[in-house]
Amino acid sequence: MSFDLTELDRRLSNLIRFGTIAQADYATAKVRVKAGDILTDWLPWMTQRAGGDISWHAPEVGEQVVILSPSGELNQGVVMAGLFQTAHPQPVNTPEKQHTLYKDGAVFEYDRQAHHLKAVLPAGATVELIADGGIAITGDITLTGTLTASVDVIANGISLHNHKHGGVSVGSAKTDVPV
Repeated sequence: MSFDLTELDRRLSNLIRFGTIAQADYATAKVRVKAGDILTDWLPWMTQRAGGDISWHAPEVGEQVVILSPSGELNQGVVMAGLFQTAHPQPVNTPEKQHTLYKDGAVFEYDRQAHHLKAVLPAGATVELIADGGIAITGDITLTGTLTASVDVIANGISLHNHKHGGVSVGSAKTDVPV
């Protein structure tokens, strides 16, 4: 076989390769991929957005990927992560749900058929929501646990004030119960 045909065969074989992430450098957003007997150089991975809006969901060592290589040159390739495999199967089996399952057990899911958004965090997890412009919640609210407010809470007909300001008032009545 001539050199030209051998080179053409090599390039065609390298246009699209399946492999597994062997190493990750999160500071440079690059990975090395093991594809058969080949260990690639450091390659960038594709993300959902990398412009004015930026997303980050880094691939991990052992994750199965696809390498897309323009002109069949692996050192110019990009890595596309996210292939389900036996070790990491899909978490749901319906197109109605957008579902993210995290390694620590946290779940973020939207079911468009049920119109239901669910976030489940593991024990000891916390949530932080910062909105300098305010937060508006419309609908019924069920609260289980303790509500701690460091500011005044005002509701239709009920006003709960920080205990530094003098207790709880319901309508025009006021009690000395600290909140």
